[in-house]
Amino acid sequence: MDSHGIHQIAVVKACENILESLNKDTASRVILVGEAGIGKTWLARKICEHATGEEGSCYITLWLNLNRDLDEMSLYKNIASQLSLSLENEEDEEDDSDEDGSKEEEDERTQYLMRLKHKIHQKLKRKKLKGKGKKYPLLVLDDEGSPTKEGKVMKDLHLRDFLAPYRPLKILLTRRKTEEDAMDSDGEIESHLDKSQALRDILSDEYLVDLLESLISEESRSKLRLVEDSWGTNHELLRRHIVRMSMRSPAALVVLAKSLNYICQTRSFLFSLEEVFKIADHPLSFQSGTATGREGAATDRSRENPILRLSYELLESADTKKIPVVDCFWHSLSFFEHCGCVYYQELIAHWILEGYIDPVKSVENAYKDGHNVMMELIKCGLLKIEEDNVVMPEVAMKNLIHLQPHGSGTSRIGLAKVCGGDMKKGLGRINQEDGVIEGVRGTGKGKKITTVLVNGNRLCRETPKRYFEKLGDVEVLGVFEPKLDPFVSFLSKLVKLRVLVIRGCDQLEDIEELKALQGLRVLEVSGGSSLKIISDGFFMAMSELRSIRLSGLQIKSSPSSISLLKKLRRLIIRDCTVLEDLPDIQELGMLEVVDVSGARGLETCFDKGKKNKSKNQNFYHLQQLQLLDLSESQIDRLPIFQDAEVAAKLHSLAWLLLRNCRKLVRLPNLKPLSGLQVLDLSGSTSLGKILEVCFEDKKELRVLNLSGTNLCRLPTTIAGLSNLSKLLLKNCPNLEALPNIQKLTNLEVFDVSGCSKLHTVKGSFVDMPYLHEVNLRGTKVETPEFPKESKIRCQKHIILGDERPFQGGDWSQVMKAIEYEITGNSSSSDAVSKSQEISEKKSGEDQLSELA
Repeated sequence: MDSHGIHQIAVVKACENILESLNKDTASRVILVGEAGIGKTWLARKICEHATGEEGSCYITLWLNLNRDLDEMSLYKNIASQLSLSLENEEDEEDDSDEDGSKEEEDERTQYLMRLKHKIHQKLKRKKLKGKGKKYPLLVLDDEGSPTKEGKVMKDLHLRDFLAPYRPLKILLTRRKTEEDAMDSDGEIESHLDKSQALRDILSDEYLVDLLESLISEESRSKLRLVEDSWGTNHELLRRHIVRMSMRSPAALVVLAKSLNYICQTRSFLFSLEEVFKIADHPLSFQSGTATGREGAATDRSRENPILRLSYELLESADTKKIPVVDCFWHSLSFFEHCGCVYYQELIAHWILEGYIDPVKSVENAYKDGHNVMMELIKCGLLKIEEDNVVMPEVAMKNLIHLQPHGSGTSRIGLAKVCGGDMKKGLGRINQEDGVIEGVRGTGKGKKITTVLVNGNRLCRETPKRYFEKLGDVEVLGVFEPKLDPFVSFLSKLVKLRVLVIRGCDQLEDIEELKALQGLRVLEVSGGSSLKIISDGFFMAMSELRSIRLSGLQIKSSPSSISLLKKLRRLIIRDCTVLEDLPDIQELGMLEVVDVSGARGLETCFDKGKKNKSKNQNFYHLQQLQLLDLSESQIDRLPIFQDAEVAAKLHSLAWLLLRNCRKLVRLPNLKPLSGLQVLDLSGSTSLGKILEVCFEDKKELRVLNLSGTNLCRLPTTIAGLSNLSKLLLKNCPNLEALPNIQKLTNLEVFDVSGCSKLHTVKGSFVDMPYLHEVNLRGTKVETPEFPKESKIRCQKHIILGDERPFQGGDWSQVMKAIEYEITGNSSSSDAVSKSQEISEKKSGEDQLSELA
């Protein structure tokens, strides 16, 4: 019997075993727990088929996807839909009336819900009578806790009481392994069995190998043979190696196959394979991204799936640079975590709002670009289309780590993350026509427009007063490059606005009337090169603000009333080149992102007039701060990050970016920043010393960039940066020696080029198996001792102090090349010496052959 037949038998046995357990009076619930992508939902569907089959004991199954935020109305509409029920005269659009609607609308909603529940009861009673002796209804709670929990559905939304007449109720629950193991039994359903092992047992290696083979196209397979020949392996061994690296995750194999099939159509296919396969055996070398949890937080690396890393590298290496595919993918992951599934049209609208896709020339073209991005992500297997055009990302990717601020890190306003539950009603049903994107929501009285994205070219065809008067129900408004005469007065009357984005507004001189929008959660005013003043009290009445972006403005002073915004999570005052002071933010404990980069006139974080001596002295209270960017400012020192009376760390801060802070003389004690991943001080030319304590307790630091600083020595505590992957010290003119770096065993890139006085690097590279790039150009450092072994397949590069470059498939080849160069021996079959200019046009086949 082939592997497919064996697999089918195993599936049937697993289903029968689980249903036999459910049939016992002592068990009311079965749980399937596992990593995302292992097949929990798939097996649950198979169980449902058997449960309602001829030999099953369930007369009906009800399936609830908990990967979206549910309220009572959406819950019972979902159940009614599964039972093929509808109410007469029901609106085509969902009734998404606001919770603060009129009493009349609320009464209509309540009556509608009561009629809906009554019809569901009638249908369930008929199903039970026709069940021919079958005892149970089976309720499936799929993807529990992401974000909706069992307790909310069963207790808060009253489903437990609603289904009480049909007891005994059996529940099949799927949950990701990353969720808390403690079960919320809602007080009624107490007994449960964990049948997760049954899921793992049916995923044999043989089945997974055949699954991979069935998914890879013939074109991809033929090109993979070039890799196999180059590495001296064969197709069977490569397939099994991939399955082993997949951690037996079917989702990982599906994503990889789709990624290979997609990228094989690009010109860079062969070169991409060479580049990405180098990370296959190295759990730290892939700096993958997450927009989940703590932004930039280091997740448990043992949970990272090498094949998913490989798939992501394929995506980044493909010809996708002209469109923001990577950023949109990470945003999708973040959106799913905070808001659940979403209609694909709405996700595209979010990408436009977040600035990944430029709507300046045409909103219509921006929407088309967004649709193209989505199709690319679907082809690569990183997004999935479910029923009713709902999309969700491949959630298994969330365990990857990424050092660059992709996704919500590069978003302009972070709407999904900062608003979270406020976005459960979404942007509405998105329609795109006539140069405008509109979101429409149904109510008891009909439809209303709640979202509008429009650019200046389209607005020029309208009378501003009349146009904005029609938008009285709008909650989300994006205006891009408005070319109208002053229009702020019209916006100030849109009192229901929660999100306002004004982008590319170079004619805008005054926004004071926006103070009337007291319900705003998100405000962006960017590109306002004529806007010079925002009053101190501008934000006084905007207590609900979560996200502020003021970029490209000519303001000299930031409004002091920002310090009153206790719910603020993102403060971006970026590229305001004449900005001279900051608001007092040290007590805004919910802040996650502070970005003041490009404020070239900013000389201090503190009170410039020295009237408020405590202003921004200590950022210890910013316990949720994840990114602090003061790049290109003129500050000479930073706030401190500790409280002398409290020993707790400020673990949340992952990115501290101080690029080109040319007047920065010293750093405070950075030891409390125990979660720091990226420390970038490049171009801070006045920085001459770093305290030893600054590198203590930095187990998560991955990138250290001190290029262009005035350092003459480094702290010896650098030896404790055990997870450092990049050490960049380019063009440090006074650096003479480095302390022992031998314990940096995860180092991949070492660059001290341009350090003309550097003569000593203590320690060797012998125990650095992931090292693949060394640059000593312009230094006095002698040829180092290379790693004994390499755990990654890729070309190894070194540039010596005299600027001679060498490369080879492993470090022994590089060493031989150097020795032959020195001794004058001109022949070596396995050593490669490269001239200064290595042709970038070399074919992928030739490059792969060098790996042999």
